[in-house]
Amino acid sequence: MTLGAFLRTILSQSYLRNRDYLIVPDPAAERSAAETYLATGEHFARLEAGMADDAFEDGRISNVAAAAVVRLIRRNQWAEAVLDADDRLLGWSFVSKDLPTDSLGGIAVHPGDGFAYIHDTYVLDDSRGRRLGAALNLRMIETFADRKLFCLTPAGNMPALANWSRCGAISLARISETRLPGCGWRQRVERLAAPAEADPYLARITFKR
Repeated sequence: MTLGAFLRTILSQSYLRNRDYLIVPDPAAERSAAETYLATGEHFARLEAGMADDAFEDGRISNVAAAAVVRLIRRNQWAEAVLDADDRLLGWSFVSKDLPTDSLGGIAVHPGDGFAYIHDTYVLDDSRGRRLGAALNLRMIETFADRKLFCLTPAGNMPALANWSRCGAISLARISETRLPGCGWRQRVERLAAPAEADPYLARITFKR
């Protein structure tokens, strides 16, 4: 085996992933009403399972993503959508209030009493650049004002982090995953905020590997 082939083999079996920031809305931050981010004619709607089924028929969202959203809604999750004047789906956000989620690969999230976990906020490609993601996030913050909201956001997803920053979010921790050839996954949590602030949220996460 040549040196190049050997290195390619090693790299193909190795993985380093600064996977996620754990971020939450800062309770002390001043937040504008979500509607201030919406253009005239756009509005929010509760995304029900039947509506979700219809919304993905145009094929712009992969069947996997559509199935995941519909499944979560049917598990009694809360899903909010933003629509245009013709009721065309522009984006959505969905939250788990109590039920645990195993949708993050090696990480399981257990919201529990007093907490809520934002699974995802997604805006369709042709509707981006209009702060609809921030609008959806703010909508969830307002909807679940009686709970402590948190989410996991890929560290490299700068638009998502910018949206959360507009909502007064703070980064609590980074979860890193590493795998070497012939070894299992290693996961490490680096706290970015004071332990007293971060620990109640980190306690909601368990590693499955």
